[in-house]
Amino acid sequence: MQKSYDDILEEKWERLRTKLSHVLAERYNTQLPSDPEGFFKVLQRIRRNRPKDLTAALRIPPFAYEYHGLTGPVEVEMPGHPVPMDSFTWWTPAPPTSEPIIISKKHFRCYNIQFQRIQESKDPASVLRREIDRFEKQSTSPANANALLNTTDPLALPFSFMALQRRLQLKVVSDMGWTRFLQQGEGKEVWQNDWGTLSSFEMKLYEMATSRAAEEIDWNCLSAITLPPGVRGQGRSSLADESNLARITKCCLLMEAYVAVHGEGDMSSLVYKQGVRDEPRGPVDQYNTLCTILSSEKKKLAGSLSVQTPNLPGPSHKFLAKDIMSWNNAFKDDAFAGK
Repeated sequence: MQKSYDDILEEKWERLRTKLSHVLAERYNTQLPSDPEGFFKVLQRIRRNRPKDLTAALRIPPFAYEYHGLTGPVEVEMPGHPVPMDSFTWWTPAPPTSEPIIISKKHFRCYNIQFQRIQESKDPASVLRREIDRFEKQSTSPANANALLNTTDPLALPFSFMALQRRLQLKVVSDMGWTRFLQQGEGKEVWQNDWGTLSSFEMKLYEMATSRAAEEIDWNCLSAITLPPGVRGQGRSSLADESNLARITKCCLLMEAYVAVHGEGDMSSLVYKQGVRDEPRGPVDQYNTLCTILSSEKKKLAGSLSVQTPNLPGPSHKFLAKDIMSWNNAFKDDAFAGK
């Protein structure tokens, strides 16, 4: 499974912590604090072995403190050591500390380079990618999915577990022998993995889970991932429906941002043109992910009794793979092709 941006960012921080913990263990026989505040106190004690007055400290960017929910110290000007304003300066002047952690110039520069690699890019395409990645994580892996780990309900657990498993399955685009792509309309003859349409096995699990007394049902677990269309009551409240509407709005805004960033606001520029190499359609997987989430959220509101949904967005079309479009001569079915 592809790693999310937040997972990659946390891995980078973990590598920095590992390097620093080795230095503390080998040279100072101490352990690196596990809490963020203690971690940054250690970083602030690091000094380069030159100059000898130990005034060259790590230049810790403000985003590092913000990521850990902390407020960084304000840089002050020291006599004879003007505060460097260039963001690529590898050190910042700081008064000597009573307990310095002295490292070589090579390791000092290594830590500073690590900070530059962790820093989030301000490029619009990178910012949009992070927003889509985090939105996908919130939509397909809800925070209350932890209810599956904490439940003791033996009937609610398998129903929600199956819903999680189906989110790992992909759409069928070829025949069973993998010898050709499916023709136009042929995909409807195959039972596809539609999150909003439950199988008979899942429906049976749901009936078994809800056939008991209300006090025996763990609704937090049963409704953690999905519920059959039209099911309301304890499992689907008005707050849940309002949350769906909020995610639909967010999804549409991200789709609009995709066109603005990768198509400069013009949908026609994102249409695949035959014979043109390096056709700039952007990272199409991101847009297709938004289409999947939008369709899923709309189906969750089907038959809702708690909110009125007269103005839901219409159908959205995904970007198609170029080889599949060529095989079926389906270039007109690509996203934005009919716009």
